[in-house]
Amino acid sequence: TGFSGACTGATCVLSNVTSAQSVTANFTLNTYAITTMASPLAGGSVSCTPNPVTYGGNSTCTATANAGYTFSAFSGACTGATCVLSNVTSVQSVTATFTLNTYAITTMASPLAGGSVSCTPNPVPHGSNSTCTATASAGYTFSAFSGACTGATCVLSNVTSVQSVTAIFTLNTYAITATASPVAGGSVSCTPNPVQH
Repeated sequence: TGFSGACTGATCVLSNVTSAQSVTANFTLNTYAITTMASPLAGGSVSCTPNPVTYGGNSTCTATANAGYTFSAFSGACTGATCVLSNVTSVQSVTATFTLNTYAITTMASPLAGGSVSCTPNPVPHGSNSTCTATASAGYTFSAFSGACTGATCVLSNVTSVQSVTAIFTLNTYAITATASPVAGGSVSCTPNPVQH
């Protein structure tokens, strides 16, 4: 970093020496920066301590996931789930990879024979939407959703956790119109009336 004593500055030329001299050369231990990056950028952050690192020193890097993301692995100067840079002698680059969380939607028909339920997409990426559709089996009519949705339609908005959706179906019934001919002749009754599918 420079001379001191009989010389100062970056160079040392002793001119017209007429006595003993003392010269000191001053050195500074090199430090190396660690460049950190999150992939994707919205996934989280990476910090390394210390940063920069002195020559031959160690640094530990930590990945912190943002809401809705999970840390996957390090790449670059580190690979795998942990990152400890040992005996650092040059600049380093560390990337933390994050994965957007997905959440499963559990679907159920009530009764089971009544029909089916499908949701798209399923699983749902964090913060995304999913639309669920109920399809009645022969002889049944869709009544309503229950669980994460209620009513006749089901759109799950800004999903941030696992969800459960049930489609309720009703077994169809059919009325029997009974007529006596002639009307004065008598009566007709049917049991049961209406009749289940």
